[in-house]
Amino acid sequence: MTRLLWLAILAAAPFLCLRAQTPAALPENVLFDDFDYASTEWEQMMTGTPPAARGPYGSLYGPNEWVVSASGETAERRLWYRYAWQEGGPPQPERQLKTSTNGLLFSMMPGRHLADGCPDTTGGPLPVLPQQIASGFSARRGTWASHVNLGTLPSPERAAMINAFWLLSPTVGVVRQPDGSDVRITNEVDHEWNNRFLGSSQAYLFSSTGSTLGTQGLGRKAPMGTPLAPPPLGINYDREIDGAVADSWSCLYTRGETRLSLAPEACSALLQGRRVRGLPAPEGEVFATWLIHIGDDGTRFTLVSDGWGGRLEMESSRLSPPTQLEVFTLFSQHFSPGDHTTGCGLGPALQREYPFEVDWFLYSPRPDLERDEAVRVVSQIRSRGVSRLATIPGARLERPERPLVGHASDWGFGAWTTPLSLDVRAPRHMAWGETATLLALPPARHGAFRTTWTLATRYEDGRYERETRTEAFALPFTFASGVRTTLVHVRLEEVNESNQTVRNETVQPVEHVFMIHRRD
Repeated sequence: MTRLLWLAILAAAPFLCLRAQTPAALPENVLFDDFDYASTEWEQMMTGTPPAARGPYGSLYGPNEWVVSASGETAERRLWYRYAWQEGGPPQPERQLKTSTNGLLFSMMPGRHLADGCPDTTGGPLPVLPQQIASGFSARRGTWASHVNLGTLPSPERAAMINAFWLLSPTVGVVRQPDGSDVRITNEVDHEWNNRFLGSSQAYLFSSTGSTLGTQGLGRKAPMGTPLAPPPLGINYDREIDGAVADSWSCLYTRGETRLSLAPEACSALLQGRRVRGLPAPEGEVFATWLIHIGDDGTRFTLVSDGWGGRLEMESSRLSPPTQLEVFTLFSQHFSPGDHTTGCGLGPALQREYPFEVDWFLYSPRPDLERDEAVRVVSQIRSRGVSRLATIPGARLERPERPLVGHASDWGFGAWTTPLSLDVRAPRHMAWGETATLLALPPARHGAFRTTWTLATRYEDGRYERETRTEAFALPFTFASGVRTTLVHVRLEEVNESNQTVRNETVQPVEHVFMIHRRD
């Protein structure tokens, strides 16, 4: 009996080996890019309308072969663009973006440099611009992840170098203030390494992240800490939003049998190669995985670094408010010389090259995709030899219709844009005292929009109230006690640079009306 069993096992062995060698299937519902491109070559096409920057086949900015289904079908697609600021002109020679063995490499070269936004001293038509790329793909909810080598940083006296993985809405909201002025808002979520939110008075470095979620001056940043200073206990870097204070970060250090909870600025210092409390710091090429999670319940941030004999896990301790608009992805390297007091003068010379390397990018519609699972998904894709994968049903990688620059009134009276539309998301029945956020989402394209909400409320006792508000895209709403119905009238207008309503053969204001009834 035993001999027969062994014979059966030996007979099946070739099939067992064959099965073990079968590569994992491609995952569905993900967007992945490992930045395996032949070049970062591009060509400024000034003859087009509107002008744009394109690359040849195989370039980061050109069409490439993408796997567009879990079964392996392919199609030519383009995902990355030079960011809007850069579409009209070449980058500075001392700010480089090139391919590398690990993916994509941003670099600041040795020498003296001007700050972002300063006039080009070589006589160019545009100010000095940061190197940055933007995706044509956008989404409202999900997990955005990237694997990067943050690199070392210059001393604070020489420069503020900001390496960033962030999300930005192409859409801008215009809110009418009580004094009649208009304020523009946008949705932005940042994973930034070494941003100095305290300006010239800040003599230390920290990693940070945050969201711009309301009218100007009402955004917030949540820093990871101050590596060259004591823990910032009692220091509140965040601004209050609706009475709630934004959150700090947690940090967990693991190496062998050592497992410690550290202040976030300690992890920030360790990632820069500094020893903290005698703990060994990462050495060599230190990569970290950045994740941004956006769900209906808020925004969460994660940074995990391992592969150097230990593991650092940094996480925002509590959810902050979510963005409401669709956002696209950006990678960038920003620069400011000296201690922020240099202005547009040349700062102290950098003595060597400062790189920021991007290994891969992954997006999943799941807001709860954690770091280790994201890494497994990437390994699964790479095991099939796939460099670029887009298996999200109906997802568009390219920009919708037109670049991110300009307004609807530009380029032929709206001929290069799309008509307005409203995606209204709101309950139709609510109980007394129940709260909700009424959404009126514009088309996912560049533009500045004004949203006007008119609420006509009728009470059980016959009273009638009418209120008009200009909250952009998202209206906090409470179904008050005694209310029978509320009639909601939403009007969406696109506005030009002067905040005047755009009307042309393509773009006209749109309206939507719906009723919210009392739930018994």
